[in-house]
Amino acid sequence: MLILFCLRDLVGKVEIMKRIYGIFFLIFLLLLTGCENNEKAQYYIQKEDAVADGTVTLEVFAWEDEEENLRILSEAFMKENADISINMNILPVSEYSQQMMGIKKGMQTGDVVLFSNISEPVVWIEKDVLQDLAPWLENTEECYETWYQGEDEKYISYMRPYRKSKWAVYYNKDLFDQRGIPYPQSGWTWSDYAQTAERLTGQVGLNRIYGSLSYAPDNKWWRVPARTAGANNPLNEKELQLFMEAAKWCYELTYDLKAQVPYKDRTGNSGISGEEIFLEGNTGMFFSGDWSAAILNELILEKKLDISYDIAPMPRWEEEPFYSISDAAVVAMTASTAHKDEAYAFIQFIAGAEGAALLAQRGYIPAWNSEEIRKLYLDSMTQPEHLEYFFVEGEVSSVPANMGYAEAIDIMEDEIAFYLLQEQDLQKCMDNIRAALKFPDTQECNTQECNTQECMDE
Repeated sequence: MLILFCLRDLVGKVEIMKRIYGIFFLIFLLLLTGCENNEKAQYYIQKEDAVADGTVTLEVFAWEDEEENLRILSEAFMKENADISINMNILPVSEYSQQMMGIKKGMQTGDVVLFSNISEPVVWIEKDVLQDLAPWLENTEECYETWYQGEDEKYISYMRPYRKSKWAVYYNKDLFDQRGIPYPQSGWTWSDYAQTAERLTGQVGLNRIYGSLSYAPDNKWWRVPARTAGANNPLNEKELQLFMEAAKWCYELTYDLKAQVPYKDRTGNSGISGEEIFLEGNTGMFFSGDWSAAILNELILEKKLDISYDIAPMPRWEEEPFYSISDAAVVAMTASTAHKDEAYAFIQFIAGAEGAALLAQRGYIPAWNSEEIRKLYLDSMTQPEHLEYFFVEGEVSSVPANMGYAEAIDIMEDEIAFYLLQEQDLQKCMDNIRAALKFPDTQECNTQECNTQECMDE
């Protein structure tokens, strides 16, 4: 009897332990599921569910940096359209293609998609993922400046611009004042920029001051000087040559003049924004778009920083026509949406005067270009003082709506990253890029020993 009692007791304990382990395992699964949901939630933000019967819900996709703009635009739109609800899907840029393929294959519901420039929608137009807006545009009044560039205008009716980027040079007034250096003025050149950066560079106590801001070597900012000469598409050999000149200028500014942090020292810190580095107070200048002013002001307010900055017009190349860099962020409708009229109503709202007013008040330049909206933007902030420099006249330099552009940019940037890291020379970069882009064989040109115009004349 004693043995039976002990065995029964042992079996009972085993059953209890099984239940305990089962409970712990269930809790583990719940925690694991919760972690997965939390990880997903940072990219997917669902607006409050509609309560009214018959309400249409639009699935809207945007990249991470555009989350706050889209939230404000969506909330304002829903206040005016009680029968339409917006679900915001916020994605990292790296997941855009995956989501668009999901929409194409019917695995993902999507109605409206925002793109950071006009080149991005082109491949999806060719794959019949996006809807031609021509039927709706016939009865739509618009007020845009030039926003579309491309060899083929067939893509223009598939997208509408809602925000425009305008570029300028941001500079730390405090550092200029300490050095007794005059502020940059309209009409200055890239040579002037380099000389000013060199003068600003030096040691102040324990701090190393750099005249200009560098970025991670895989960043696209090195291309910017070439864009002020009209270069945008590396598939055009003359423009590719201008890109090589811009890379050379950045290299010399970094390694010859030592006026900015070496590119290899920026490797691995791509999570730190240029605005954050600038506000540390150890950088004299950097060039960027209008969005940086809004970001700088938000950070200054949030961190209660005491720093004075302003903007100057973008420099130009000597003896070259000046181009004003301006890219349009655009919005498009999916061809598979079951709510075409509602989707277009949302597109018209964010790309029209109402959406423009909201963006302008936030310190972002809208695509809608009326005098009222321009004034609203210019009155939106007290710093920088010279916001009008974002609107310097000049022929527009924009990313083109061309097939193959994105792949060509990736090829060029991969090769230039090796050059900026001092792992290969510029001629090798040029040879590799031309081979990858399948340019016909031509006479070699040593970019490091000739100027841009001579290269193009050959």
